[in-house]
Amino acid sequence: MPDTPNAVTPLGLPEMDAAHAEFEACAAALRSAAPGAHRGALQALAAHCRAHFDAERQLMESTGCPAADCHVDEHEAVMKSLHEVLAMDDAEAAPVVARLIVALDDWFPAHVDHLDSAVAHWVTKQRHGGVPLVLRRP
Repeated sequence: MPDTPNAVTPLGLPEMDAAHAEFEACAAALRSAAPGAHRGALQALAAHCRAHFDAERQLMESTGCPAADCHVDEHEAVMKSLHEVLAMDDAEAAPVVARLIVALDDWFPAHVDHLDSAVAHWVTKQRHGGVPLVLRRP
């Protein structure tokens, strides 16, 4: 399993970019937890995800974002997986956590690139009449 997956691309919407950076920090903490000593990191990731996903849902609802239901359904599937692993005892969960980390590392960048970027564009257009601008240095 890789030590650090590719970081997600900033979207230009500060509240989403901050939540994504925090998600990556929580995932990194889970990734570096010793086998069988993952519970605290997993609980922190689940708590972050609940707050992160609730904030995105509220943002989508408050701006009338189309396709919010699909987006929320994807978040709830992640929460279901996190809660299922948290319900296991530590010995039973250890191999599952390793697979969960790989799945999250695969899921999160694609989720940000496709669903979250659409939300960032929608919200920025609603707020400012344009699309987000992200400046990058080479």
